[in-house]
Order: sequence, then C-alpha cells, then structure tokens
Amino acid sequence: MKRLHKSILAVIIIGFIIGGIFIIEPFGLTLAGFYWNVDIGESYQYTVEVEGDENYGSYWFEDDILPFNGTTLNVTVSYLPTLGNVFTKSQFTNNIINSVKVNVTFSNGTALTVWGNETLIPAISGCILPCGAWTTIDFLYPDTLAGLGLTSRATILHEDYFEIAYQRLGMDDNRGWRGHVSLTTGVPSSIVWHYSHMYSTIYVRMTLVE
Repeated sequence: MKRLHKSILAVIIIGFIIGGIFIIEPFGLTLAGFYWNVDIGESYQYTVEVEGDENYGSYWFEDDILPFNGTTLNVTVSYLPTLGNVFTKSQFTNNIINSVKVNVTFSNGTALTVWGNETLIPAISGCILPCGAWTTIDFLYPDTLAGLGLTSRATILHEDYFEIAYQRLGMDDNRGWRGHVSLTTGVPSSIVWHYSHMYSTIYVRMTLVE
C-alpha cells in the first residue's frame, strides 16, 4: 500500500517546461543525521545461489552465471560518496545509489568474471546506503517499480529493514535487483538479481554471512 507521506511528497514538485515536455523534480530534501555506518576497508561475505531454467539454452547463462552457484563472495568497501545536506531524487540516485562502493572477489581471492563485475558489483553497491534518514530517503522513490520500457527504482521502509529495488524493463525481457538493507549498518542482508526473458527467469541470490 502506498504510504501517505509519499503521496504528499508527490505534490511538492518544481515544474520545468522544456520543448513542450513537462519535467518534474522534487525539491531538495534535507537529510538531517545522514551518515555512513560503514568504513572503507570493511569486508563482508555473501553466499551465492543461482536458480533458473537449466534448459535456458543460452551460453550466457551457462558460462557467465551458473559458475557463481555455490560460491562465496568477499565484498570490501572501497569508496563512500561524500554526503551533502540536501538531495533531490536524481542527485541521490546518481551520487549515492549508482556509485560503485565495493571491490568484490571470490572467497579464494580469484577475481570476478566480466559478467560479475558488470552485474553483481552495481547491485551490491546500490544496496549499501547511508543511515539516519531512512524516512527521508523513502520519500524520494515510489513503493512499486514502473512499467514497460522504463528504468525505475522503488523503496519501502519496513519496521526492521529497508527495501530497495531497481528494474530495467524491456519489450520482452527485464532485469534488475532487490535488496534488504540493515537499518543499523546500511549493509544489505540479502540481494536478489534477476533476469527474465519470455518464459524463463534466472535468479542470483546473495546472502550475507553473519
């Protein structure tokens, strides 16, 4: 159910008319008490499970994704963006969510594959968030992902964790990720990356080793 505070925020907009197109952007939101609760150099481990159609018929699935099944990833925080006091939605998306914040290897120290670097690292980085202003961050995004042909993000503030999701939806496929983030540390306890095409779906589940 969409929360009242998000409905109220949707009313507070600035409109710009450019070439006959009406573009909206929310006022900058002050994020009081906004801070990182992780440090550069901190490391975490995530176990990986791959689920999907074994008859998917794609070398991409068999060669790039299946080898991750049953592995453990070492995730090390390598970069934390500077936090300002005021953010618009686009600024928060570009400067915080989209920033690559981690280095990732397999637990034996082996480097990730190209697919892992291009796909899993952005998903993990997108789920490492600053603490202290969860309600305000939740203002910026809707509860549900957008429809066909759009790249979108959504957030839901739960009682004991923060949920964030990303999706790129095409004509016959969609891909994206969804993470459950600790309200205390800003580190995800779990992340699920997915790719769907026609009648087949692949899931890569990453779970924090406590």
